[in-house]
Amino acid sequence: DLRNVIKDENISRNDTILFSESNGRILLTISPSNEAKFLEIMQGVICSRIGEVTDANYFKITGLEGSAIVNLSTEELKKHWKSFMSKMN
Repeated sequence: DLRNVIKDENISRNDTILFSESNGRILLTISPSNEAKFLEIMQGVICSRIGEVTDANYFKITGLEGSAIVNLSTEELKKHWKSFMSKMN
């Protein structure tokens, strides 16, 4: 959910958040059973939870306006990735 990404207040575009580079931006996957411990360790460090991994076979990104800007099955994503990578040879 891009609404939860810590950002400059003047950033108002989804693509800016998705594709801009930041020296301090790191994406991690933390098991729900370790979330409290992780937050305890990270106390004092600015961080936010922007999503979750589920058993559903799709990838969804919620934009700044609250609606889905990406909502594709993992099969569809894999198909596009393979198509792109085949053109790299």
